[in-house]
Amino acid sequence: MRKDLLGWPGFNYQNWQNAAHFCADNTINLDEALVWAEKAINEPFRNAAQARKDFYTLKTKSAVLRAMGRDEDADGVMDAAVAMPEATAIGSHQ
Repeated sequence: MRKDLLGWPGFNYQNWQNAAHFCADNTINLDEALVWAEKAINEPFRNAAQARKDFYTLKTKSAVLRAMGRDEDADGVMDAAVAMPEATAIGSHQ
């Protein structure tokens, strides 16, 4: 994943988000997964592509933080995610 994100796939914020979420789900590479989650939110590929701060990217960051055992930080990020306009009831409860 790391190598792929340095090429064409790195121009899409969703690929950064997916890589971070994979790591959170499998409790692996969590430090780098947090960097990837941040890139999905703020700057995917050297500012050459759009990032997206939305319910789903924040939810991914929260999942990474929770996998790291940083529950208080994860709760704060999830609170921000739930406050986003596109947050749905179903997404919030998943």
